[in-house]
Parts: sequence; C-alpha cells; structure tokens
Amino acid sequence: MPKRKIIEIKPQVRNPQRKTLIFDDGSVFGISEDVFISHKFEIGSEISEDLFNETINDELKNKAYYSALRLLGYRMRSCAEMKRRLAEKKYPKNIIDESIDKLLNIGYLNDTEFAEAFAHDKVKSKKIGPITLRMEFIPHKIDSDILEKTINIVYEKYPISDLIKQLLDKKKIQFGMKLEQKTKKRIQDLLKRKGFSWNEISAVFNELEIT
Repeated sequence: MPKRKIIEIKPQVRNPQRKTLIFDDGSVFGISEDVFISHKFEIGSEISEDLFNETINDELKNKAYYSALRLLGYRMRSCAEMKRRLAEKKYPKNIIDESIDKLLNIGYLNDTEFAEAFAHDKVKSKKIGPITLRMEFIPHKIDSDILEKTINIVYEKYPISDLIKQLLDKKKIQFGMKLEQKTKKRIQDLLKRKGFSWNEISAVFNELEIT
C-alpha cells in the first residue's frame, strides 16, 4: 500500500476527545486523542501501511482499556470477570491480556480487594453461609488461597451463628420454641439453601434449645 498523506484533521462532533484523520486518497480514520498524540500526527504526515496497522492496533488497545475503566466505574470487578466482559465486546485475547496487566499494575484490578468487598457485600446483604458464598465466587475464578483467606475474614466479622440467628429471628423463631416437625424441617431446609451446613444449623438450634 502506498503511503497516505493526512490532508485534514478534525475533532469529532459527538466526542471532541477523538480526531478524524482525512487522507489524500479520500479515506478517513477515527482516532482517540491519546493515540493521536502518541504518534504526533499532523497535517502533511505520511503514513505507511505498517504505521497504519500499528495505529489501528494502538487504537484497539485504547478502546479496550477505556471499556475496562467504564466497567470499573460501576463497581469493582475480578480479573476473570473483566476478561469475560472484554471478550464479549470482541476484543482480541492479546489486547485483553495487555489491558488486564495494565490495570493490575496501576492497582485498578486487585482480586484480593475484590474478593473481600464481594464477600462482605454478599454476606451482609443476603445472610448467606460459606457453601453459597463459595458458589457465588465460582464465575470469578479467585485463587484458592485468596478465597479461603477471604472466607475466614468475612465470617470473623459476621459469625455464622449470628447470621443463622438473624434468619431465625426473621421467621419469628426464638429461644426455647417447640416446632412442629414439618415447620422445623422447612426452616432447616431454608438455612441449608442459604449455604449453612447441617452442623452449623444444629449448633444454633441446640444453643437456642429449639426442638
């Protein structure tokens, strides 16, 4: 491909932070301010095929990175979730990996911090037990050491017995109550669905002398 010469540079109407490059062959190319500045384009610049392809690649990296930042603007994300969301936007794997590395290096992605915030939110708002919490974490592919440490931390802050008692209290189940077998099983099944083990449930029932 022969070199193209830039004959005009215009800011885009809908997004002034982007430029439109107009070439002498009649073609146009939209480019972000960051990529534009990094290549030092100006009217009269001649662009080879290699430089044009490099610019396209840089523009794709820029788009992927800012897509990730927009996602982080809503809430924290795990690395696995961010990779999945960028893949859904059809970015190439190498571009995604580079964006993830950049976000990790500047501290915008951190699976340890994400895991702690995620666990605290789920346990505090949903009163779930360890079994369900681990299931909630499955899509995020958190390292097992980080996950176990996080689970220990969150249930130190929100003790399992306290969570079960809060759920019992919502069902008007109090100390020393005698329940019909059908009612007792229904409450126990609810607690199991919340992610508590039989041993954890039994310990609280025994402590509260619920029969």
